[in-house]
Amino acid sequence: MLCSDEPEVRSVRDTDDEFREFVRARSSALLRTSYLLAGGDWALAEDLLQAALTKTYLAWGRIEDRNAIESYVRTTLATTATSWWRRRWHGERATAAPPERAGVDEASQFDERDA
Repeated sequence: MLCSDEPEVRSVRDTDDEFREFVRARSSALLRTSYLLAGGDWALAEDLLQAALTKTYLAWGRIEDRNAIESYVRTTLATTATSWWRRRWHGERATAAPPERAGVDEASQFDERDA
């Protein structure tokens, strides 16, 4: 018999079942949130949601308030999106035609030399 002071012990199977049920019930709404965070890119939104759900699964046993799970996932989505955005390189981007390069006008060099 369990004492009321002892923490509830959950089996791995119960934990997995709880997580699966949560994902089934809330994945559509979470994907829409992820889509907004991904700037309208569905593929990136799916990757972002998958990363957030993976992090949530790893922390599932430490989340005490089962009513706050969706808030936890939404916070994880936001922090993961921010982390990805900060890590992304914002340097050169490929274009159809390379930009014109500033250079020396060779004809004017000859004009100055011949003068």
